[in-house]
Amino acid sequence: MWDVRRPLFVRRVCGPRGPPHVPFVRHLKAAAVFFLAFALPLGCGDVEHGNPEGALDARSSAATSPATVTRTSRTSALSTPSQRHMVRLTPAGRGPVQLLANDLGSVSPGGLNWFRSDDDGLTWRHYAPILSNGIHMTADAIMTAMDVEIAISYDTTSSGFPTDSNDPKRKVYYQRWHYDGSGNWSPGALKTVASPPASKAYHRAVLQRDSQGRLWVQAWLRDPCSSSAGSDCADTLQVWVSEDDGATFTKLPDLHRMTSLGGGRMLHTASRMVILWGSYGYSQPALMMWRDDSEPSGVWHGPANAFPDGDSIYHGSAQSAVHAGGNAFDLVYKSRNEKLYYRRYDGQSFSSRQLVDDVSYYSTQPAISRYGDDLHVCVLHLVESTTPKYEVRSFLLSQGFSRWQTLASISAKSGYPTAPEIVTPDATRLPCAYTFGSASPTTLVAFRDTESAATPTPASPTPTLTPTPPPTPIPTATPPAIAFVRVLPAADTRKTNLQAHGDTVQLWRNVDDGAGFALADDGTSLVRGSAGAAFAEHRTSLQPARAGVVVGAKVFVRGERATNARGTLQVKLYQGEVLLATGVLRETTTAWTNWTDAFVGLTVADANSLRVAVEIRNTNGVDSIRYTQMWVELEYAGP
Repeated sequence: MWDVRRPLFVRRVCGPRGPPHVPFVRHLKAAAVFFLAFALPLGCGDVEHGNPEGALDARSSAATSPATVTRTSRTSALSTPSQRHMVRLTPAGRGPVQLLANDLGSVSPGGLNWFRSDDDGLTWRHYAPILSNGIHMTADAIMTAMDVEIAISYDTTSSGFPTDSNDPKRKVYYQRWHYDGSGNWSPGALKTVASPPASKAYHRAVLQRDSQGRLWVQAWLRDPCSSSAGSDCADTLQVWVSEDDGATFTKLPDLHRMTSLGGGRMLHTASRMVILWGSYGYSQPALMMWRDDSEPSGVWHGPANAFPDGDSIYHGSAQSAVHAGGNAFDLVYKSRNEKLYYRRYDGQSFSSRQLVDDVSYYSTQPAISRYGDDLHVCVLHLVESTTPKYEVRSFLLSQGFSRWQTLASISAKSGYPTAPEIVTPDATRLPCAYTFGSASPTTLVAFRDTESAATPTPASPTPTLTPTPPPTPIPTATPPAIAFVRVLPAADTRKTNLQAHGDTVQLWRNVDDGAGFALADDGTSLVRGSAGAAFAEHRTSLQPARAGVVVGAKVFVRGERATNARGTLQVKLYQGEVLLATGVLRETTTAWTNWTDAFVGLTVADANSLRVAVEIRNTNGVDSIRYTQMWVELEYAGP
């Protein structure tokens, strides 16, 4: 037997102080399923953080009871918060339609499925299967006119993500569901965006369209990882772009690599694409990269610290964000201290943070929706951790985060919330979907009636609360436009005491594996110092680069030593024959190791005059020291 605990058509009147009225409790019993319903505090706002007995709003509120969507075998059916699992569509001449992508796990028909509501969320039915492959696949959904586009990928909600036999299934997919003009959607071809190399796995894919009509997909590629590594599995941020409406996808150079698992969100504003992410390394600051739609598809800026105070985003994916007009967007995220905060990005920088929920607990998560000019924030708030007990809380940005409505209470393990990115002003309810339960998890949708979205009228003697406006972004000077371009070796310009495995004539071909350490072929091709040579040097020119003044360069090298060798690798940057900068002296080991040298303060008018030297010093007089990969990221002073 399984039960769903929810309020049923309960009305509660709240006074400024004093005991609440005892609500009516209704029991509904079906042949095989019991729904044990009990009333819960609803819509009593004005509750201060840390003061649950604070002043209560006097406005009466008749809340719509949560609607049951489906059973599932996964409490984490709606992971991750950074993905958008729910859309609300408004076809011309028809009522609104809500679609929810929910992973049923082993519950029939199994896998990832669409569920549909035609009455603004009050009732739900199974609509169509999406994908079933036996593992936890999730969808990130966007609306293009009345079509729905989704990126599909795997998600782990565990602290570890070891290599296993399911890795080949952990692909990235794209699919477009076409609106037929008559109230239905039909699936287009399921496209494979990327398949993982052996022992690697893709996860946490998101997608977005830009103002030029290009379709972007971003996902993480996990390295081979042992079961004892926990979250210390290296992860690489990868991006694909489609310029033919999703028919084909082109992979771009890797954007970032981390030593622990990552997650994040891709957003499009009026004319800018932003990727905002974090990692399982709690002390690591949140990072971001961005590009303008007018730039060539291979140009991305950053990475840079996202927040002025260096705050982190818990696991990278504990965030929910939505466009706020122009190049701005609103963000609610979980920080390293596991509390929820709000910030606004104004197109140049993030505002200082505002506290949303002060309970530090792993399962406290946000889901936000743009509702007209306001922002609806839904939070799973932990009340008590032993049972555990949660409240589904609803906030409006216009009313500040010290007041809320409680939409439902949960006395069981809880999953993740999700909500439509956009809810149009005609809506009668603001939805928030969530999953709870362990033995027989259930997905429900709770609601905030839009009538109660108006600023409440407090009763005397409670003073009128002034609504908190959106935070004013921290004034910052507009930074100069900066562009980054990645280039590979293109020719040998000096070869001293060198040997190669692979191409023994054009040695540069052995180290041009690509712009991303995940692309290294290691021992398949490499350049090494001659056996026993005390000094060796490999100097190369670079691929033709765009015009402009180069003001910085990062050189990425991957190297190791043979068992009996001892010594170092060192990078030097030249303009022609003139030495510009010298990198750190790197002590080599018998394991392939990645190094990065950042050179700043450059003024190089012609990037094509740059040369990179890798110097090898073997102090043991036997065996060799070698490197297998090198590439350079050039930073330009202008776009």
